[in-house]
Amino acid sequence: MSDIEALTQSDQSVFNRLFDEHHKPLYYFFIKYTGCAEDAEDLVQQTFIKIWQGRAGLSLQYTFSQQLFSVAKSCMIDHFRKQQKQTALRVEYLADANTKEPSVTITDFDLEHRIDKAIEHLPPGRRKVFRMSRIEGFTYQEIADQLSLSVKTVESQIHKAIKQLRKALNIF
Repeated sequence: MSDIEALTQSDQSVFNRLFDEHHKPLYYFFIKYTGCAEDAEDLVQQTFIKIWQGRAGLSLQYTFSQQLFSVAKSCMIDHFRKQQKQTALRVEYLADANTKEPSVTITDFDLEHRIDKAIEHLPPGRRKVFRMSRIEGFTYQEIADQLSLSVKTVESQIHKAIKQLRKALNIF
């Protein structure tokens, strides 16, 4: 039985072995593009989580390495998109804050602290859905599946969370 066949059968020992074999090359792949050890390690973990969650859909036509790096590229793209969204939110907030009170400058640290504080004030369920979507990069469908919710409920909670955060951060 091949490694991929064993994975599709939920063989944890094969998964652990593949993780050990591919962790280092995958880590160096991510560090090359992110330049950050913490981000690289997080991306390795996310990649292997997605491999495990999607193990039933692995193809016997491609090697494990090919499929692993395909998932890795997807995780990296999601990571950069998430960073881009966070940067856009910061820029939007800073632009809004500077037009309202030009004498006040907000550092990135202050902004991150205010955003984190505003997120903490969301209701627990909404906060979880928002974090899974905007911070962890899960799709609405993945969130709905994991939390046993409908996709419409996830969409609604994200919409309400963004509205509440904009209000808390004075972004209109």
